Amino acid sequence: MGGMNYHVEIVFEDGVVWLARIRRFNATSPPSPLRDHIFQSEFATMKFLEKTAVPTPKVFDFAPESQDSSVGVGYMLVEKMAGTSLRWSIASPEQRRRVVEQLADIFVELRKHPFDRMGSLDTSDSCHIGPFARESLTDFDDSRMSPLGPYSTLQEYHTSSIRLILDLIIRDEMYSHNPIDAYLVHRFLLDLIPSVLPSQGENGHQFFLKHADDKGDHILVDKDYNITAIIDWEWAYTAPEAIAFNSPVGLLPVNEFYDGLNTLGEEENLLAETFEKKRRTTASASCKEWAIAA
Repeated sequence: MGGMNYHVEIVFEDGVVWLARIRRFNATSPPSPLRDHIFQSEFATMKFLEKTAVPTPKVFDFAPESQDSSVGVGYMLVEKMAGTSLRWSIASPEQRRRVVEQLADIFVELRKHPFDRMGSLDTSDSCHIGPFARESLTDFDDSRMSPLGPYSTLQEYHTSSIRLILDLIIRDEMYSHNPIDAYLVHRFLLDLIPSVLPSQGENGHQFFLKHADDKGDHILVDKDYNITAIIDWEWAYTAPEAIAFNSPVGLLPVNEFYDGLNTLGEEENLLAETFEKKRRTTASASCKEWAIAA
């Protein structure tokens, strides 16, 4: 059982094992329509990833909560992958380097598949980017679900997300104990957007798939620290290159940060350098292939 889902093993006579992924919910869970939207997006994301070289479970079937079925709950049937969740804190320097090298390869693969909008995948038979599939980026004004997005620029995304927070503060749905200070802070952040956002760059209108919960246990590894799968694609979204390919949260030097050190960690630097090297090598190879074809 994970933090957000139950996982029930389905064992076939030939030894093949699937998992039935069933969403957990309680009084604090988002409304059913949003849970279905998030589940649908996760399914669409994993179907997209099947077309890439990213190691992810295959998905076989999906049913939202709103669909009448004999099962009685929403579910997703997925391939059970080998490996155990990465425990970064106990990995040796050599094991960490091995994981970082493979993460860079995965980033290079994802970089081959750009999108033209910032949002979440929403249909399993295409690469269509729709609104974000995330509770914090969804409004429920008068019981109507209004997820934010998709967007063409990072500035549009930040502007809309902060404006949503301002609306929620006014409606007494956020920061109800200190609404005036909260409103002024977020109004200040809204005004800062034009001056603090980085320039678009040459790939400013390209967006790439980003894992939204990359705290480390989303990576499965074998005993030799080979990555066997990247799992838990719930809430995944597309983002600019600088966001999509930054260091996973699970690799950050949290202890050093709380001790007051505000610099990049060793593995952060290693991942950035490795990704850049592999990216340039791949781009060079692509140019050579194009020249030969021409």
